[in-house]
Parts: sequence; C-alpha cells; structure tokens
Amino acid sequence: MNAAIYLRVSTNRQDEANQEPDCLRICAARDWEPVVFREQESAVKHRPEWERLKQAVHRGELSAVVVWALDRAGRDRVQLSHDIAELVRKGAAVVSVRESWLDQPAGPMRDLLIQLMGWFAQTERVRLIERTKAGQERARALGKRIGRPGLPDEKLKAARAAFDCGLSAFRAAKKVNVPETTLRGYWRQWSGFNSYPGHPRKVSAGTGA
Repeated sequence: MNAAIYLRVSTNRQDEANQEPDCLRICAARDWEPVVFREQESAVKHRPEWERLKQAVHRGELSAVVVWALDRAGRDRVQLSHDIAELVRKGAAVVSVRESWLDQPAGPMRDLLIQLMGWFAQTERVRLIERTKAGQERARALGKRIGRPGLPDEKLKAARAAFDCGLSAFRAAKKVNVPETTLRGYWRQWSGFNSYPGHPRKVSAGTGA
C-alpha cells in the first residue's frame, strides 16, 4: 500500500537528510510504497504539501502517513492533534519515528493517546498566553514600554513638527527617514487628533471624525 512520507525541508537540507532515511526504513520494513511530500520550512501558516497529503488520504490514495517527529508535521499542536485524529478516522495509519507511542493498533487506547496529546497542547497554549500576559503586566507596572522600541527623541520631535506643519504622513516619513507606518502609530497616540495624512485635525468631543 502507499504511504506518505512528510518532510519539512530546511534551507540547508540537513534536516531532510536526517529525516528521510529513517522514514524510508519504516516503509521498507512494512512493505509500504513511499510517496514523499516535501514542505519548505518557511511555510508555517500555509502548508500546501500537508494539505495535499490530507486530501490524498481522504480520497483513499494513501493508507499510511510517516513523519520523523510530530513537531515536523506542525507547530500548532492543537491543530496537529486534530489533523492526526482526522487522518486516523479516515483509516490511515500514522507513524512517527520519534513518537513510538503513536504506533498503536486502532482502538480505544490510540484514540485516548491522541485526545491526550490535544489536551496537553491546548493546556500548554493557555499557560503560554497566561505567562505572556503576566509578564506584560509586570513590565507595565515597572514603567517599561511594551512592543517595539520608540523613536529617538530627536526624530520624534522632528516628526511632530512636520505633522504640525501640515505635512502628509508620507512626506513626513521621507523627511525624518522613518517608516510611514511608525509615524502613523505615533499620530494615533497624540491625543486630540484623529487624522493621519495632511494637516492635523482636532477631534471634537463626542464625535469620531
């Protein structure tokens, strides 16, 4: 039967060289015909090869999926656990070189392990968000700025002077030699104004324009 080998390829191809032989050995030991899917490592949010692999499983063209490690198949562990559960539901065997626990016979035990993986992933995500928020609150309490570093005082004063003189954001950015988007961010912070390009326009109380 046909088995997909999913590889996430790094720029120096070192990861691929380490991954592929192990995956091919699993296919050879089980008499599976390998079909290799190579994903560029930069494709984090949109992974066309992974989507193509899942579609092939859904069409019944692949009966197994082999990866070197689960984190190579996806960084979002919540989504990954959902994808694995869906592949298993479609009848595909999912095998990981590093996570041997996944190679279980179909049944309640494997289903439980997949559900646990999803639960741990979701819990990890929630805790990461909580730690990030707590760190930001501590930083704010200490008077630290959250986000990108601010403009130097000299450039900030020059930018404000340019806006006060009625220059557009585009022209002010050219004059001060900073990104236009950065100036627009500061412009929003300068209270009492709500206009980006052109001359500053005072906002009347109770209006949004």
